[in-house]
Amino acid sequence: MSAVAAVTEARPSTGKVVLDCAPEVKEKFHFLTLFGLPPDPDLYSRITETEGLATKNLHQFIKNTGLQEEQIISLLGIVSRTMERRMAVGRLNPEEADKLFQVARSFDLMIEILGNAHRALVWFKTPQPDLDDHTPLEKCRTESGRNMVNDEVVRIDYNVY
Repeated sequence: MSAVAAVTEARPSTGKVVLDCAPEVKEKFHFLTLFGLPPDPDLYSRITETEGLATKNLHQFIKNTGLQEEQIISLLGIVSRTMERRMAVGRLNPEEADKLFQVARSFDLMIEILGNAHRALVWFKTPQPDLDDHTPLEKCRTESGRNMVNDEVVRIDYNVY
């Protein structure tokens, strides 16, 4: 099986579809589990290119990370009225989902590095010298800022300063 190939099968006991993909693919897309989603690259592509993200998955992300809705609104660069409309429709658009997934990827790695979501959240809310004394959450409002945060997380992971 190639690194991106996936095989699905129905579990006899539940009838639910089970995703089986290569370990390196599961690891790369593990952050999707913060949204209550399987680590599936095809699902990631559908959400970020066409479907958008269901708000029930957004609520799962909020629950799993400890972030607040106001912080999500700020990360997405939208106003509260727009978020109200998204909630009414039941879905973030693909661009908003992609922004949130970029943040989630860094957040997921910080959970792995620091051991739990609470510690990762504290790090995301604490000004960091390598981010010009901004918090990672503040930096994540822009694409260049999200890239800076991701670079910082990778440096921490590899112990490179």
